[in-house]
Amino acid sequence: ADVEHTYDDKYAVVNQATQAALVAQLNILCDGFGLSAGKLAQLQKLAAENHKTVTLRFDQSSSCEYADTVEHEVEGPAIVSKGLFGKTTHKNITRVIHHVWKYEVEWAISAYVGAFADEQVVELKRRRGHVYVKTRVTSIPVKDHHKKSKKVAKALDEAKSKPPARGPFARRHRAVPVETEITWLLKAVEGAIPHDDIPAAVLEADTNAQTAPGTACPKGHPLATFLAPTDTQHICDQCNVPQAVGAVLQRCRGCDFDLCSECASKVSMVEVSD
Repeated sequence: ADVEHTYDDKYAVVNQATQAALVAQLNILCDGFGLSAGKLAQLQKLAAENHKTVTLRFDQSSSCEYADTVEHEVEGPAIVSKGLFGKTTHKNITRVIHHVWKYEVEWAISAYVGAFADEQVVELKRRRGHVYVKTRVTSIPVKDHHKKSKKVAKALDEAKSKPPARGPFARRHRAVPVETEITWLLKAVEGAIPHDDIPAAVLEADTNAQTAPGTACPKGHPLATFLAPTDTQHICDQCNVPQAVGAVLQRCRGCDFDLCSECASKVSMVEVSD
Protein backbone atom coordinates (compact mmCIF):
# COMPACT_ATOMS: atom_id res chain seq x y z
CA ALA A 1 0.00 0.00 0.00
CA ASP A 2 2.96 2.33 0.60
CA VAL A 3 4.39 1.71 -2.89
CA GLU A 4 3.57 4.32 -5.48
CA HIS A 5 1.95 3.03 -8.68
CA THR A 6 2.24 4.56 -12.12
CA TYR A 7 -0.80 2.70 -13.51
CA ASP A 8 -4.48 3.03 -12.75
CA ASP A 9 -5.61 -0.60 -12.95
CA LYS A 10 -3.21 -3.31 -11.74
CA TYR A 11 -5.61 -6.05 -12.91
CA ALA A 12 -5.39 -4.73 -16.45
CA VAL A 13 -1.58 -4.92 -16.23
CA VAL A 14 -1.76 -8.55 -15.11
CA ASN A 15 -4.21 -9.30 -17.92
CA GLN A 16 -1.93 -7.73 -20.53
CA ALA A 17 1.11 -9.62 -19.20
CA THR A 18 -0.84 -12.90 -19.32
CA GLN A 19 -1.97 -12.24 -22.88
CA ALA A 20 1.62 -11.47 -23.90
CA ALA A 21 2.76 -14.77 -22.37
CA LEU A 22 0.01 -16.64 -24.22
CA VAL A 23 0.98 -15.04 -27.52
CA ALA A 24 4.65 -15.91 -26.95
CA GLN A 25 3.84 -19.56 -26.21
CA LEU A 26 1.54 -19.82 -29.21
CA ASN A 27 4.21 -18.32 -31.47
CA ILE A 28 6.65 -21.01 -30.34
CA LEU A 29 4.09 -23.78 -30.90
CA CYS A 30 3.12 -22.42 -34.32
CA ASP A 31 6.51 -21.39 -35.70
CA GLY A 32 8.70 -24.04 -34.10
CA PHE A 33 6.44 -27.01 -33.39
CA GLY A 34 4.10 -26.97 -36.40
CA LEU A 35 0.84 -26.11 -34.63
CA SER A 36 -1.44 -24.74 -37.35
CA ALA A 37 -4.84 -23.10 -36.87
CA GLY A 38 -6.60 -26.28 -37.98
CA LYS A 39 -4.68 -28.51 -35.58
CA LEU A 40 -5.26 -26.06 -32.74
CA ALA A 41 -9.00 -26.10 -33.41
CA GLN A 42 -8.94 -29.90 -33.67
CA LEU A 43 -7.28 -30.26 -30.25
CA GLN A 44 -9.62 -27.74 -28.66
CA LYS A 45 -12.65 -29.54 -30.06
CA LEU A 46 -11.49 -33.00 -28.92
CA ALA A 47 -10.65 -31.72 -25.45
CA ALA A 48 -14.00 -29.91 -25.09
CA GLU A 49 -16.09 -32.86 -26.32
CA ASN A 50 -14.40 -35.42 -24.06
CA HIS A 51 -13.58 -33.12 -21.12
CA LYS A 52 -9.99 -34.37 -21.15
CA THR A 53 -6.55 -32.86 -20.85
CA VAL A 54 -4.20 -32.15 -23.77
CA THR A 55 -0.54 -33.10 -23.48
CA LEU A 56 2.37 -32.02 -25.67
CA ARG A 57 4.86 -34.87 -26.24
CA PHE A 58 8.40 -35.00 -27.65
CA ASP A 59 9.75 -38.37 -28.86
CA GLN A 60 13.31 -38.97 -30.05
CA SER A 61 15.04 -42.11 -31.27
CA SER A 62 18.42 -42.88 -32.85
CA SER A 63 20.20 -45.73 -34.58
CA CYS A 64 23.80 -46.53 -35.47
CA GLU A 65 24.57 -48.92 -38.35
CA TYR A 66 27.83 -50.07 -39.93
CA ALA A 67 28.18 -48.58 -43.42
CA ASP A 68 31.67 -49.27 -44.82
CA THR A 69 35.41 -49.56 -44.15
CA VAL A 70 37.72 -47.12 -45.91
CA GLU A 71 41.37 -46.05 -45.88
CA HIS A 72 43.00 -42.73 -46.60
CA GLU A 73 46.42 -41.14 -46.55
CA VAL A 74 47.67 -38.86 -43.81
CA GLU A 75 50.82 -36.77 -44.27
CA GLY A 76 52.99 -35.97 -41.29
CA PRO A 77 54.85 -32.69 -40.74
CA ALA A 78 57.76 -31.82 -43.02
CA ILE A 79 61.12 -33.02 -41.76
CA VAL A 80 64.22 -31.11 -42.85
CA SER A 81 67.61 -32.84 -42.64
CA LYS A 82 71.08 -31.54 -43.53
CA GLY A 83 73.54 -33.63 -45.45
CA LEU A 84 76.65 -33.47 -47.55
CA PHE A 85 74.75 -32.10 -50.50
CA GLY A 86 72.61 -29.60 -48.60
CA LYS A 87 69.14 -29.76 -47.11
CA THR A 88 66.53 -32.39 -47.90
CA THR A 89 62.87 -32.36 -46.95
CA HIS A 90 60.61 -35.36 -46.57
CA LYS A 91 57.30 -36.33 -44.91
CA ASN A 92 56.15 -39.46 -43.17
CA ILE A 93 53.13 -41.00 -44.87
CA THR A 94 50.58 -43.08 -42.94
CA ARG A 95 47.64 -45.08 -44.26
CA VAL A 96 44.73 -44.93 -41.83
CA ILE A 97 41.87 -47.44 -41.94
CA HIS A 98 38.46 -46.36 -40.60
CA HIS A 99 35.09 -47.97 -40.04
CA VAL A 100 32.26 -45.73 -41.25
CA TRP A 101 28.97 -45.65 -39.33
CA LYS A 102 25.63 -44.14 -40.28
CA TYR A 103 24.17 -42.39 -37.25
CA GLU A 104 20.48 -41.47 -37.75
CA VAL A 105 18.24 -39.43 -35.46
CA GLU A 106 14.48 -39.02 -35.70
CA TRP A 107 12.22 -36.90 -33.54
CA ALA A 108 8.53 -36.07 -33.44
CA ILE A 109 6.36 -33.55 -31.64
CA SER A 110 2.73 -34.49 -31.09
CA ALA A 111 -0.21 -33.67 -28.85
CA TYR A 112 -2.67 -36.20 -27.48
CA VAL A 113 -6.00 -35.86 -25.74
CA GLY A 114 -6.68 -37.86 -22.59
CA ALA A 115 -4.50 -40.10 -20.44
CA PHE A 116 -3.21 -42.45 -23.17
CA ALA A 117 -0.44 -41.37 -25.56
CA ASP A 118 -1.69 -43.74 -28.28
CA GLU A 119 -5.21 -42.33 -28.60
CA GLN A 120 -6.47 -39.17 -30.31
CA VAL A 121 -2.97 -38.11 -31.34
CA VAL A 122 -2.32 -35.08 -33.53
CA GLU A 123 1.21 -35.08 -34.92
CA LEU A 124 2.64 -31.58 -35.25
CA LYS A 125 6.10 -32.08 -36.70
CA ARG A 126 8.53 -34.91 -37.51
CA ARG A 127 12.12 -34.71 -38.72
CA ARG A 128 14.85 -37.22 -39.58
CA GLY A 129 18.54 -36.73 -40.34
CA HIS A 130 21.82 -38.62 -40.39
CA VAL A 131 25.58 -38.14 -40.34
CA TYR A 132 28.50 -40.47 -41.04
CA VAL A 133 30.94 -41.09 -38.20
CA LYS A 134 34.41 -42.64 -38.53
CA THR A 135 36.22 -44.82 -35.98
CA ARG A 136 39.91 -45.62 -36.46
CA VAL A 137 40.90 -49.27 -36.92
CA THR A 138 44.65 -49.07 -37.47
CA SER A 139 47.43 -46.89 -38.88
CA ILE A 140 50.20 -48.25 -41.13
CA PRO A 141 53.30 -46.19 -42.09
CA VAL A 142 54.30 -46.46 -45.76
CA LYS A 143 57.55 -45.52 -47.49
CA ASP A 144 56.18 -44.64 -50.93
CA HIS A 145 52.63 -43.33 -51.11
CA HIS A 146 52.60 -43.79 -54.91
CA LYS A 147 52.77 -47.56 -54.59
CA LYS A 148 50.00 -49.80 -53.28
CA SER A 149 51.12 -51.38 -50.03
CA LYS A 150 50.34 -55.09 -49.66
CA LYS A 151 50.24 -54.66 -45.90
CA VAL A 152 47.64 -51.91 -46.18
CA ALA A 153 45.55 -53.92 -48.66
CA LYS A 154 45.59 -56.96 -46.38
CA ALA A 155 44.61 -54.92 -43.31
CA LEU A 156 41.78 -53.26 -45.27
CA ASP A 157 40.43 -56.62 -46.48
CA GLU A 158 40.53 -58.05 -42.94
CA ALA A 159 38.72 -55.01 -41.53
CA LYS A 160 36.00 -55.25 -44.19
CA SER A 161 35.54 -59.00 -43.73
CA LYS A 162 35.02 -58.65 -39.99
CA PRO A 163 32.93 -55.53 -39.33
CA PRO A 164 32.53 -54.77 -35.62
CA ALA A 165 29.31 -55.65 -33.86
CA ARG A 166 29.24 -52.39 -31.89
CA GLY A 167 29.63 -48.87 -33.10
CA PRO A 168 30.42 -45.58 -31.36
CA PHE A 169 26.74 -45.21 -30.37
CA ALA A 170 23.99 -47.59 -29.31
CA ARG A 171 22.57 -49.67 -32.15
CA ARG A 172 19.03 -48.66 -31.18
CA HIS A 173 18.12 -46.02 -28.63
CA ARG A 174 14.88 -44.34 -27.70
CA ALA A 175 14.96 -41.43 -25.29
CA VAL A 176 12.44 -41.06 -22.51
CA PRO A 177 9.54 -38.98 -23.91
CA VAL A 178 9.22 -35.44 -22.62
CA GLU A 179 5.66 -34.33 -21.90
CA THR A 180 3.97 -31.17 -20.71
CA GLU A 181 0.29 -30.39 -20.32
CA ILE A 182 -1.10 -27.54 -22.43
CA THR A 183 -4.79 -27.78 -21.48
CA TRP A 184 -4.83 -24.39 -19.78
CA LEU A 185 -3.15 -22.77 -22.78
CA LEU A 186 -5.72 -24.17 -25.22
CA LYS A 187 -8.62 -23.07 -23.02
CA ALA A 188 -7.14 -19.61 -22.56
CA VAL A 189 -6.90 -19.00 -26.31
CA GLU A 190 -10.13 -20.78 -27.22
CA GLY A 191 -11.89 -17.56 -28.04
CA ALA A 192 -8.95 -16.17 -29.99
CA ILE A 193 -9.46 -18.58 -32.91
CA PRO A 194 -13.15 -19.44 -33.28
CA HIS A 195 -13.78 -22.73 -35.07
CA ASP A 196 -16.28 -21.10 -37.41
CA ASP A 197 -13.68 -18.61 -38.64
CA ILE A 198 -11.27 -21.31 -39.86
CA PRO A 199 -11.74 -22.23 -43.54
CA ALA A 200 -13.00 -25.76 -44.10
CA ALA A 201 -10.07 -26.48 -46.43
CA VAL A 202 -7.60 -25.75 -43.62
CA LEU A 203 -9.36 -28.07 -41.20
CA GLU A 204 -9.70 -30.77 -43.83
CA ALA A 205 -6.02 -30.54 -44.79
CA ASP A 206 -4.89 -30.81 -41.17
CA THR A 207 -7.25 -33.68 -40.45
CA ASN A 208 -6.25 -35.60 -43.55
CA ALA A 209 -2.61 -35.31 -42.56
CA GLN A 210 -3.35 -37.12 -39.30
CA THR A 211 -5.97 -39.70 -40.20
CA ALA A 212 -6.69 -41.84 -43.21
CA PRO A 213 -10.14 -40.78 -44.41
CA GLY A 214 -12.69 -43.60 -44.55
CA THR A 215 -10.59 -46.19 -42.73
CA ALA A 216 -12.22 -48.23 -40.02
CA CYS A 217 -11.75 -51.48 -38.16
CA PRO A 218 -13.68 -54.61 -39.28
CA LYS A 219 -16.50 -53.66 -36.90
CA GLY A 220 -16.82 -50.19 -38.41
CA HIS A 221 -15.17 -48.22 -35.58
CA PRO A 222 -13.18 -45.17 -36.73
CA LEU A 223 -9.40 -45.47 -36.42
CA ALA A 224 -7.41 -43.00 -34.30
CA THR A 225 -3.86 -41.93 -35.12
CA PHE A 226 -1.14 -42.85 -32.64
CA LEU A 227 2.63 -43.35 -32.43
CA ALA A 228 3.94 -46.88 -31.80
CA PRO A 229 5.23 -46.91 -28.20
CA THR A 230 8.26 -48.68 -26.74
CA ASP A 231 6.56 -50.99 -24.27
CA THR A 232 4.58 -53.13 -26.73
CA GLN A 233 5.14 -54.50 -30.24
CA HIS A 234 2.60 -53.40 -32.83
CA ILE A 235 2.03 -55.34 -36.07
CA CYS A 236 -0.11 -54.11 -38.94
CA ASP A 237 -3.20 -56.34 -39.20
CA GLN A 238 -3.24 -55.85 -42.98
CA CYS A 239 0.36 -56.50 -44.13
CA ASN A 240 1.57 -58.26 -40.93
CA VAL A 241 4.72 -56.11 -40.85
CA PRO A 242 6.11 -55.21 -37.36
CA GLN A 243 6.14 -51.46 -36.89
CA ALA A 244 9.14 -49.52 -35.65
CA VAL A 245 9.02 -47.45 -32.49
CA GLY A 246 7.50 -44.06 -33.23
CA ALA A 247 5.78 -45.21 -36.44
CA VAL A 248 2.49 -43.46 -37.24
CA LEU A 249 -0.36 -46.00 -37.15
CA GLN A 250 -4.16 -46.01 -37.29
CA ARG A 251 -5.69 -47.94 -34.40
CA CYS A 252 -8.94 -49.12 -32.86
CA ARG A 253 -8.13 -49.61 -29.20
CA GLY A 254 -11.32 -51.49 -28.35
CA CYS A 255 -10.76 -54.12 -31.08
CA ASP A 256 -6.95 -54.08 -30.79
CA PHE A 257 -6.77 -53.42 -34.54
CA ASP A 258 -3.69 -51.70 -36.01
CA LEU A 259 -3.13 -50.37 -39.51
CA CYS A 260 0.17 -48.95 -40.77
CA SER A 261 0.19 -45.64 -42.64
CA GLU A 262 0.95 -47.33 -45.98
CA CYS A 263 -1.99 -49.73 -45.76
CA ALA A 264 -4.26 -46.99 -44.45
CA SER A 265 -3.58 -44.93 -47.56
CA LYS A 266 -4.54 -47.84 -49.86
CA VAL A 267 -7.80 -49.04 -48.35
CA SER A 268 -10.96 -47.48 -47.03
CA MET A 269 -12.29 -50.58 -45.24
CA VAL A 270 -10.23 -53.56 -44.18
CA GLU A 271 -11.65 -56.99 -43.45
CA VAL A 272 -9.58 -59.42 -41.43
CA SER A 273 -10.41 -62.87 -40.11
CA ASP A 274 -10.67 -63.43 -36.39
